[in-house]
Amino acid sequence: MLRGSAGRLRRWLAVMTIAAIPLLAVAASAAGQEGAADVVVCPTCDVTSLEAALATATPGATIEVRGGVYPGGLVIERPVQLIGIGQPVIDGGGEGTIVTIRNTTATLNGFDLRGTGDNLDHEDAAIVVENATATLTANRIEDALFGIYLKQAPDTVLRDNVILSKDVPTPRK
Repeated sequence: MLRGSAGRLRRWLAVMTIAAIPLLAVAASAAGQEGAADVVVCPTCDVTSLEAALATATPGATIEVRGGVYPGGLVIERPVQLIGIGQPVIDGGGEGTIVTIRNTTATLNGFDLRGTGDNLDHEDAAIVVENATATLTANRIEDALFGIYLKQAPDTVLRDNVILSKDVPTPRK
C-alpha cells in the first residue's frame, strides 16, 4: 500500500513541478523589470520635460532622466522617484527655488541643481522639502542661496550630496 502511495506522490510532484515552471518564468521576468523606469525623460525622448513627466506620472512612478538641462521651478506633490542618469542638470536660472517637494514622499537622486534666486526673504533654495518625506542622494548643488531646506520633513534622508553656495556679499549674509 505504501509503495502505491509513494508512486502516486512522486507522479503528482513531477506534474506540479512541470506546471510551476511557466509561473516561475513569469515571476523571474517581473522581478527583472522591478527597476525599470515608468517614464524616461531626455532631450530626444518622447517626454522631453520634467514638468510633463511629473504631470503624467502615476503615484509611485519612477522617472528616469537621462542627461540634458531642464528648467527649475519644479513642484513635486505626488509620490515619485526622479533618478538622474549621467548627472542631468536642473537649472533655476537665478530665480526662486529649483525643486519643491510638498505633502508627499519623493526621491531625487543623481542631479546637478544650479542657480537659485538670491532673495533672503523668500529663502530661495535648491531643494525645499515641506510637509513631506524625501530621499535626496548623490546630488550636486551649485550657486545656491540655501542648499537643502527642510520644513516639517521627518524621516528625510540626505546622503552623498555636495552643496556649493551662492556668492552673496558679506553684508547680506
